[in-house]
Amino acid sequence: SLPPAEGQEPEVIISLRAGVSGVAATHQGLGLALLDGSAQWIGPEGAVELAPAGSIRPAVAAVGELLVLADADSGIHVRHPSESIAGHVALEAGTLSALTSSADGRWLVGGTTDGDIAIWDVQHGFASPIRIVAHESRVTDIAFSHDGRLFATASLDNTVRLWQVDDPVDPIVLDHGAWVWGVAFRPDGA
Repeated sequence: SLPPAEGQEPEVIISLRAGVSGVAATHQGLGLALLDGSAQWIGPEGAVELAPAGSIRPAVAAVGELLVLADADSGIHVRHPSESIAGHVALEAGTLSALTSSADGRWLVGGTTDGDIAIWDVQHGFASPIRIVAHESRVTDIAFSHDGRLFATASLDNTVRLWQVDDPVDPIVLDHGAWVWGVAFRPDGA
C-alpha cells in the first residue's frame, strides 16, 4: 500500500502478536511463522490462527495451495489454509530449522538443527523423505534455483552446499569461513 498522506495515520491492515520468522505465499494468501512459535494465515477474509504459540518452529513453506509448517515435535504439518485439519508427518531425527519448496511445487526440502536435510518428492506424498547427513551443524537456510534442478543449503558449519535435487549425492561445497545465515540464487539462475 502507499504511505499515508502527510498528517494521516497509517492504516493497520493486520496486527501480529510476535515478530515474523518465516513467510510462505500461495495464490490465496500468506502463511506466517511467528517468533512466539505460532502460525497465522493471512487471506482475503483476514487472519486465521493455524497453530497456537509454542507449537511450531520458525519455518514455513508453500507447496501449491498447501502450507507446510515445521512443528516443535520434529515433524511437519501439511494443511490447506481453509481447512482446520492438518496432516502430520514425523521425522525420525532432528528438528527442522529451515524449509522451502521448489517453484513448481514438486520438491520440498527441510534442514535440521543437527545439520541433516530431508527431501520430499511431493508427487509421491509427504510420508517418506530422503534423509541425508548434509552439514556438521544447523542448517540455517535453503534456496532452490529458478528451474528447480538445484538447491543450496546454508549452515553454521561455515559452508554452503549445492545439491542436484534428483540425485542429491556429492554436493559442491563452498567454504565461507564464518557462519552462513542465508542463501539465494540470482534471477539468472547463478
